[in-house]
Amino acid sequence: MLLPSVFCFGQNKTVISEVSVVEPEVNSSLKVPASQCKYVMEPVYLRNENNVIYHDCNTRKYLPVKGNDITFPKNNSEGFFALDKEGVYYKGDYIKIDTAGFKIIGQIGDHQEALWKVKGKVYKNFTQIQVSDPDTFVPAYCANGDYYKDKNFIYYRDKKMPDADVKTAFEACREYFYDKNYLYFNGKIAKVNNEVLFSVNEALAKTKTKVYSRDMRPHPEMDAKTIRPLSRRFSVDAKNVYYNLEKLPVKGDFKNLKAWDQVNSSYLSDGHSIWTADGKQDADLDAKTFGMLPHSDFFYDKKGVYKKIYSEKLKKAVNDQFPFDYTDDVSEQNLFITDNSWYIVYKNQAYDPWNKVIYKNLTDGQLAAARQNTLNLSKEIENRKIEKQFSQNLYLAEGKIYCHGQETEADAGSFTSIGANWNFYKDSKNVYRYIGYGENSKLTTIKGIDPLTVETFGNFLKDKDYIYSGNYKIIDSKNAELLGVFTGYRPGCGLDRNPSSNYYLFRNDSGFWLVMISGKVVIRNLGMELPEGWHDGIKEFELKPSVY
Repeated sequence: MLLPSVFCFGQNKTVISEVSVVEPEVNSSLKVPASQCKYVMEPVYLRNENNVIYHDCNTRKYLPVKGNDITFPKNNSEGFFALDKEGVYYKGDYIKIDTAGFKIIGQIGDHQEALWKVKGKVYKNFTQIQVSDPDTFVPAYCANGDYYKDKNFIYYRDKKMPDADVKTAFEACREYFYDKNYLYFNGKIAKVNNEVLFSVNEALAKTKTKVYSRDMRPHPEMDAKTIRPLSRRFSVDAKNVYYNLEKLPVKGDFKNLKAWDQVNSSYLSDGHSIWTADGKQDADLDAKTFGMLPHSDFFYDKKGVYKKIYSEKLKKAVNDQFPFDYTDDVSEQNLFITDNSWYIVYKNQAYDPWNKVIYKNLTDGQLAAARQNTLNLSKEIENRKIEKQFSQNLYLAEGKIYCHGQETEADAGSFTSIGANWNFYKDSKNVYRYIGYGENSKLTTIKGIDPLTVETFGNFLKDKDYIYSGNYKIIDSKNAELLGVFTGYRPGCGLDRNPSSNYYLFRNDSGFWLVMISGKVVIRNLGMELPEGWHDGIKEFELKPSVY
């Protein structure tokens, strides 16, 4: 979608800008250049009123269903799936099946195959696979990795791994996987020199006599008999502590070792000191009360909650303490992080570490919302009751529409999203696009689109008169169909500032139209019949009559 950043601010409503509909550029010689894909790189289902057309790189076919009769499931990022009342479309092919409980589990095989399930059944593409408990079948860790699990077993893609222990399975995505017993490679127990490899942690494995790194190099300095894991990267044997392959200067009897190893941070406590992954001692932290907040790089001790930052002045990493009012020792009992990692809550205070904002004196209701992962705070709305949240900084409160804490002129009584599109809205007077995030949030009025008849048309907008890409007019909308989509230009590297482009083939009462959308909209009327040469790589193009 195109929408130029042209802002025309009013005197008081500074969060609403305004743009007008822009006419397309006409080019009578426009054509689709030949490319690696005959059609489009990403699979897509084009929904028209009386037909659906599936496209991928080298496939295009009509499906025997009307546009309003299919829906798209959640997590359909690859575009493989569409559903109707009686079955599932996968890459344009159909299987008749009860779709109750339909869920995409993951993409495998370089994302070209899919695992999905309905109630009581799991499929790889169109083939049912045998799992012990379909209802609990989920990724072992990565949504599109190679390893999956149900409550009883681990699976490598669609194959059960009978030797793997599901209860001690560690996070795994590709190739290597490990549990409390073994290291596995591509779903099978790994071996070196015909000896079974037992797991240590994510960095190490061992035979009965040798310790190996993941590249299968032996490490004779490590003792295979006594080495054991402390975390995914820390390990210890009878003489030394290691982070990956590096020996750390930790001494003692190793009885009180505890490791934290998550996201991008790793710490080790020996009960007296805190050590970092590079073997440095952090004398500022209290080892006896040290801990980390889950799924984050944030950590704490009894004196405070911190993150690591680099000090230009000191030329080293230091502990940056979050600005809570610390009235009691920090502990697991008075500290938690929300599931989305947006807020850290200490007693009745919440800190947003991303925007560096502290909120104090939270109510019991706000604390409950934080634990339920539904808390939404900003300084602009700290004392405002939100009636409906449209997006992070776009909401209905006190009978008015607010954007980033400021009242807008949008009509609250009729303000709604356009279809399922999260960034286009309308009220009884205007069509809007919500752009930006955080401090840059803006609600842009698009003048020239009819709010009473506007609706989504694939990735486009359509009203009673025209089809639009953002605020760019394309063609007349009466009896319009989208018949094809074709990959255009793609930037070659980070220095390439040329915009990407796609081409689209439409048909309406005025005939066929070729459209290029890039940094602008360019159109060409092809006439009532498709002429030769409109696409450099296509000689034959299936068309079915429009039915109105």
